[in-house]
Amino acid sequence: MNIYYLASVKENTISGTKRHLWEKTNKETVLKKCWISLQQSISEDDRIFIIDSSLPSELLNWMYDTSQGLVTQIQVPKTKESYQFLLTALDTLEENINDKNHFIVEDDYLFVYDALPVIKECLQHWHSFGSPDDNPQKYLDNIQESFVYVGNDRHWRSINASGWSVFGNSMVWKNFINLLKENAKTNNYEIFNNIFRQTPSICPLPGVATHLKEGHMTPLINWAEIWKEIRV
Repeated sequence: MNIYYLASVKENTISGTKRHLWEKTNKETVLKKCWISLQQSISEDDRIFIIDSSLPSELLNWMYDTSQGLVTQIQVPKTKESYQFLLTALDTLEENINDKNHFIVEDDYLFVYDALPVIKECLQHWHSFGSPDDNPQKYLDNIQESFVYVGNDRHWRSINASGWSVFGNSMVWKNFINLLKENAKTNNYEIFNNIFRQTPSICPLPGVATHLKEGHMTPLINWAEIWKEIRV
């Protein structure tokens, strides 16, 4: 699997929503803990592209040293585009689009220990997009009918919205890469609402990751314990 890791030490979230944390800490620590959580399920067949938005060299070296897979640094160029990091990630994905599976990951997503095997198993049978987290907003805002599917070791539910942390196989990325690149210029992640009306998309129940933002925490998992167990 190709993983495009959007890495930055900027303190604010892309959306401006406050982070959900259990202690006072900085963005670098958030990135490190989330990175380590992902490494728990990385295999030697995975390739990680660090989409580097001016990371300190010491932090970048640490990411190389702690990675369990092949790492390639992709420097985000300085342009007039406010969301150049998204464009750089999608450009890199497009350059490798014939590879089997692709996963864009924001650097403030915390993962369970077996996240990637669950996602890879899903993609053997699912040929559209998926999101790793079970965002509780789906149960609160504009509640719509959804479908539940039986997977290998858990259920999956259909979703109608997502942020930029999404996975899918080569075929579905090819169908939508140009549309996503155009909307990335303004960080219009609501484009996924339109895409998901055209192609069904899913998330696992329970989720295998959570976005560390207030109101976005995947339910039924002790994320505080996972956070505390990771030492950096």
